[in-house]
Amino acid sequence: MFKRILVAVDGSMTSFEALSKAIELQELTDAEIYLLCVYKHHSLFEASLSIGRPAEMDIP
Repeated sequence: MFKRILVAVDGSMTSFEALSKAIELQELTDAEIYLLCVYKHHSLFEASLSIGRPAEMDIP
């Protein structure tokens, strides 16, 4: 049936529930499970905002 199962995990409870279901499916099909770890990547612009800026500077 399935040869490979891809599961995206971001640390949320929902993603761990999805992983649990994928494991159940894997046990039925003997497929390989691949995990994809997802996290928010900040751009250089976002990172520079944390350094500080003048009060009169308005950035949306």
